[in-house]
Amino acid sequence: MTKIAIQPKDLPVLGIYTPAFRVGNGDLIVTAGVVSVDSEGRTVGVGDAAAQARQAISNLKTVLAAGGASLDDVIHLRVFSTDMRNRDAINKERKRVFKDPLPASTHVQISRLVREDWLLEIEATAFVPASRPKEASAGRNKRSAPSGRRS
Repeated sequence: MTKIAIQPKDLPVLGIYTPAFRVGNGDLIVTAGVVSVDSEGRTVGVGDAAAQARQAISNLKTVLAAGGASLDDVIHLRVFSTDMRNRDAINKERKRVFKDPLPASTHVQISRLVREDWLLEIEATAFVPASRPKEASAGRNKRSAPSGRRS
């Protein structure tokens, strides 16, 4: 089994994590949570759940593209929201970009995220046919040891 770390060149890493991994024979991409930040790490859409959902989905699209996938490949989506009253605004943005069949989905309310001005965070799992390239030119992908940990 292979494991490829995915790091898009235009998306900042704001902590100690890898944005996504492509695992197996190139079949699954599992992302870390993506939030509403621009390429400089500044929050986009402070106080506006719809704007933050749009930016987070755009950032998710960037992460997936760096691994050779698209939003159409997403099979499961996890949304962490600081206020469930924002659910309709978030879902409106999701409906704008995800097509039938819609991804399986989990949406939970949490007490807060790392930054107080972040209203939501999105994680995804995508299925990518093994016939697609494992590395997209848009990202700086790094191959890790086939068995797991990197030193």
